[in-house]
Amino acid sequence: MLSQHISLRIGILVSMLTLASWLPSGLPVPLLGPAAAGFAQETAPSGAVIQGYAGVSIEAVSNISGNYVAETNTVYNSNLMGSFQGFQGLGTSNQAAGNLNNQGTYIGFAMTGNNNALMTTDVTLATKHENNSLVTGNTSYQATIGGQAFKGGTGIAVVNQVSGNMNSQLKAVTVSLGSGAAVLNNAQLSHVNTNNDIQVQGPMTAKVSLDEGAFQDFRGVASVTQVAGNLNQVATSIRINVNFLP
Repeated sequence: MLSQHISLRIGILVSMLTLASWLPSGLPVPLLGPAAAGFAQETAPSGAVIQGYAGVSIEAVSNISGNYVAETNTVYNSNLMGSFQGFQGLGTSNQAAGNLNNQGTYIGFAMTGNNNALMTTDVTLATKHENNSLVTGNTSYQATIGGQAFKGGTGIAVVNQVSGNMNSQLKAVTVSLGSGAAVLNNAQLSHVNTNNDIQVQGPMTAKVSLDEGAFQDFRGVASVTQVAGNLNQVATSIRINVNFLP
């Protein structure tokens, strides 16, 4: 028996992969607002003149509320085997086995070529689990990455993998590229878990594994989240700032 009230609300100023171009002078209006010409230069508190701006903003909320799940004699396996070998660029995967799982992966880029520019990243990830009930017994949950998955890959690899029920996984990666630019980063991660009930009526096993051959000879940035079980909440924010000297 399974009843569902589940939502994944996303407010995001950049899509899965977005390049925010720099503006030649002054401070712009928000990224998605109208672009006006002839910005006046602004002076930072240090006295330096800000001559350009690029930014990325990501907001995601996972809400799992008011659900009931009953299961017995169940086996859930989430397997990522041999995938993404030799990939170049972006490799992303959201994989789930079970019921009422929320997953989200968000990647944003900001770039400017001005020496006195300002770059900003703003990330908000929130999960909320409340008033959920789970009855389980004689169940097995397993999440596995193996078979030399991601071997020889180059770039950014982002993986969410879950086996179970009513789990939330949110992950954001932002990359800022500039030449002598000032960088401001902000991240807010929050979890709410209230009035949830789990009744275990028999044996239950949960296991995650990352095989030794996975990510062999991989070059770049890899973020992997594996979850096995029920009502888990995971949020990850990774910020990469690359500032080339002018």
